[in-house]
Amino acid sequence: MVRGWGMAAKVRVFMLGFVAVMLSVMQACALFSPAMYVIMGKGGSKGSEATRVWEETPTPSKIACLQQAIWVWGLTIAMFTMLIFDTGSDRALCIGMAIIMLWWQLVWYLGCFGHADVDGNSTVTQSALLSAEAPFEFPLFLVFGFLSVVDWGKEERERACACVRSCVRACPGVCVKGLLTAECLRA
Repeated sequence: MVRGWGMAAKVRVFMLGFVAVMLSVMQACALFSPAMYVIMGKGGSKGSEATRVWEETPTPSKIACLQQAIWVWGLTIAMFTMLIFDTGSDRALCIGMAIIMLWWQLVWYLGCFGHADVDGNSTVTQSALLSAEAPFEFPLFLVFGFLSVVDWGKEERERACACVRSCVRACPGVCVKGLLTAECLRA
């Protein structure tokens, strides 16, 4: 598929690139300063207390935090690769990011429900955890959801259909006939 040239395509590519860079930088910063993993919300650990909490954290928990950074980098590498080499995948990436953000809300916050600092002396409550994180994540779900379902972007389909039609005219035996949809033939 061919990437569109309209405003929707530009906004989708910009948002996907921005979020991928932001996630990569956040994870890189936390990787080199792992105490950032214990800084949460209004009642979370700060400064030297955060370093102490990180040092007292069990090794399997530390490994899980660092493994999460690797998974985020895998996601962002896949996003950059698709944006660069699979032009036209920006709408599918927006759908995927909307699903990721919604699924993250459900899995993470329901998984943490009743388990936020139950054995520590910090004062991070479930509501503080949710109010610190969700205002950043839920709007991303709304933006990517909007960019994935909005009727903008018909230029991608029209341009792709034009490319397929011109390919069939130029060398009919080479082009894959499965690419010609009824929509392309009608246009």
